Amino acid sequence: MMHHHRRTRSSLILQGALVSLLLLSNVVEVQGQTLQAVGFTPKDEGNAFNELELAKDIRAMREAHTNFTLKKSIYTTGGDSNTGSLTLQGLSLNAEDKWGQYPMYRVYTQGYNLLGQEVEGDQQGNFDGKPVAHYADTLVNDLFLLNVTNIEAEAALSMNVAMAFYCTLYDMLTACKQNLVDQAHVALDKAAAFYIGADQVPGDSTTGYFLYNLAQFVGERFNQFSIDGDSQVLANSNVLAALNLIQSHLDGDKCSSPLGISEVRDVVKSLWSNVNQILLQMLIHRAKTYTPGKPTDFVELYSLALLPQVAACQSDLFVSLLKYTVTLNVDSSTEADLFATLQQSYSCFGVTCSQ
Repeated sequence: MMHHHRRTRSSLILQGALVSLLLLSNVVEVQGQTLQAVGFTPKDEGNAFNELELAKDIRAMREAHTNFTLKKSIYTTGGDSNTGSLTLQGLSLNAEDKWGQYPMYRVYTQGYNLLGQEVEGDQQGNFDGKPVAHYADTLVNDLFLLNVTNIEAEAALSMNVAMAFYCTLYDMLTACKQNLVDQAHVALDKAAAFYIGADQVPGDSTTGYFLYNLAQFVGERFNQFSIDGDSQVLANSNVLAALNLIQSHLDGDKCSSPLGISEVRDVVKSLWSNVNQILLQMLIHRAKTYTPGKPTDFVELYSLALLPQVAACQSDLFVSLLKYTVTLNVDSSTEADLFATLQQSYSCFGVTCSQ
């Protein structure tokens, strides 16, 4: 009888494991369909499952509202999403080891090294007393101290996830340079996931939690729709077109020649300017909707998401933008100077006024 009981229990455990695998397979398929519905068909639905699911941690942080202890736990160790070991905090803490050689990451660590010295009085190599390599995590943790609803979730998105999007595109480009096309496709699928995220409905600013959703939210406020009658904003249409073009280039043997690799690199550069457009529009939106007499923390956040690029581009503009977005709160006496400084800095971000 005992032997029979052990066999039955083992069978139940095996059955449970098979059910779990089936459920996970179904979720992977659904998330692959999420990417496809929005406009990008991944080469393999499983390539970017964890990256897609990570968007649910942004959702969970938002849903925690003023429960900042829960929010911080979700940020550091993850919520109920199926992301394996991938966490929002880990995107920053592991960035140096994974992406330390990439140019955009280096621009940001150098920029935050400068911010540490100029604003925080830090020693070389630190930002707010922490290693500059962890600048994004340091900023998110600082914002938890403000007890401002949703600012930490927006910071994790605009700092940690945006850099992961940039650097995963560089993973793709690195693989392409070595003519490792399958590996490049995997990285491209992951980059698309970091942009779109789980549960995103096409052209909908009320669903999804990653950069596509942020672009949809702010693009609607700027009335920047791609086609009359189409609810998808122009920034998202441009990003999806670029991701699909890269996929076409990879399939078209572009990675086998220097000229083809250069074409892929040019599309990556266009994606960098597309994300800058989204962050700039969020900065402008926040600067136009501040509450008089209250700290303009969200303006500071989006400025800090962009300032390192200005530091690498033009030092005088860096000093001015730092002054009008970080040192000072936005008010009626500084608005005009802030917007004038922003317009002067557009070329640093690869964008134009019309965008």
